[in-house]
Amino acid sequence: MLTRTLRRFSSFTNHFRSAAWSVPSPEKQNTPPDDAYFANDRAMAVADGISGWKQMGVDPSKYAWELMQNVSKSIVSLPDKLKFEPQAVLKDATKNTKETGSSTCTLAIFDPELSKLYTANIGDSGFMIYRKKGEEVELIARSQDVIHSFNSPCQLGTDGDSPDIASYEVIEVQDKDLIVMYTDGLTQNMFDDQILRMIKPFMLLHEIPDLEIIAEMVAERALEHSTDTKFESPYMLKAKSEKIEWVGGKPNDITVLVGQINLKEIKPIEV
Repeated sequence: MLTRTLRRFSSFTNHFRSAAWSVPSPEKQNTPPDDAYFANDRAMAVADGISGWKQMGVDPSKYAWELMQNVSKSIVSLPDKLKFEPQAVLKDATKNTKETGSSTCTLAIFDPELSKLYTANIGDSGFMIYRKKGEEVELIARSQDVIHSFNSPCQLGTDGDSPDIASYEVIEVQDKDLIVMYTDGLTQNMFDDQILRMIKPFMLLHEIPDLEIIAEMVAERALEHSTDTKFESPYMLKAKSEKIEWVGGKPNDITVLVGQINLKEIKPIEV
C-alpha cells in the first residue's frame, strides 16, 4: 500500500498561496519519498535526495529535509539585501546542512513589492510558470536542468557541486500566475502539454478554490504513468536518445508543489 505525505499552506495577500502532494515510488513498500519540500508566504522549494546513497547505508531523505529546513532559515536570517538572492540562500543553507548525503534543489523567492520571482535550480527537479491570457493558459517560464549527464543530476551536499553552477533567473510575475514545482518523477512521466491540459480548466476559473487538488491530480497522474509499460514516457524517449533500452514510465518518487501569486492592487492616495 502506498503512503502519501500531505501538507497544507495558508493564503496571504501579495504572497504565495501554496499546496503540495508527495508520493513514493511504486517500488517502495511503506517507505516515505526521498523528496523534501517547504513553502511559506514568500518562498517555496523542493529537494530530491539522491537515491544512490542508500547503497552506503545512508537515508537520502535526511539530507534533503535538513537542506529544506536550512533554506527556510536562510531566507529569514540573511541580511535584507541577500534575502532575495537565491545564490546566497543556497550557499548559506548548504554550508549549514550537516547530514551526509546530497540532493537536487529548486527554489523560488517572491518579492511582492517588485512582483518578481527569484529562482534557482540545480539538478533535474524544476518549475514551470503558467499565465492566463484571455481564454488560454500559456507556459511563460520553465527552469533549466543542470546535469552532468543523463540520469546524473548536479547536486548539493557531500562531495557535491557548488551552488555557483545552479541556474538562476529573475521572472516578472502577475496576479494569479501559477507555479508548478516538482521533482523529476513528474517530468520523467508527464509531458509539458499533458500538465498544461490538466491545470488549464482550473486556471480559467476566476479563483482556484483548492490548489491541493491540482497538486494531487498532477502527481497521481504521473504515478499512473510511472508503472505503465505501454506509455511512451519522456524518460523512455530520453533513454532511447542515449541508446539506453527502457520501456514505459519511470518508477520514482513524485513531489508536486503548486503556488499561486496573489497581488493586491494598491490604489494611489489622492491628496
